[in-house]
Amino acid sequence: MVFTIQPFISTESFNFAEAVDKRLLVSERFSDRRIPAVTRFKTQQSVGVLDLTNNRTVPWLIEKLKTVMAKYKVNAFYVEMGTAYDMPHYYQCEKPLINPDQYKSIFINSIQNAVSLFGVSDAIERPRSPSFVALPRFESSWDGLRRVIPTILTYGIIG
Repeated sequence: MVFTIQPFISTESFNFAEAVDKRLLVSERFSDRRIPAVTRFKTQQSVGVLDLTNNRTVPWLIEKLKTVMAKYKVNAFYVEMGTAYDMPHYYQCEKPLINPDQYKSIFINSIQNAVSLFGVSDAIERPRSPSFVALPRFESSWDGLRRVIPTILTYGIIG
């Protein structure tokens, strides 16, 4: 069995409150680090983003994933990353990122040794085998076309 996971946590989730208390979320740039930056992802109108540059976040996430694996007999995870457009507009991580897409590599590399990854929806570098990279969903619009072209070019470069 494969579960889909993502670095976004709905503000309605009990995990969001725990992540806020432990300061595990990306914050707004130039604001109090205790206040998380929120964004939208898919159908969720208000989500926080895990700050994977924070040394406390990855162990917390891995513990949550291992609990799910044991409870539901999950064999692997499919990571749905979203795009750079899904990050909050004015975000601040504990350690600076070169660009929002660097977040994807940090996320994949952080959990790949602890849990089995089946695939990822987006990447700027190829994950280790046997994982694969799938093309994320794009809306059927000119904006979707504008996003798909650089994605295809990036996938061609990373192999």
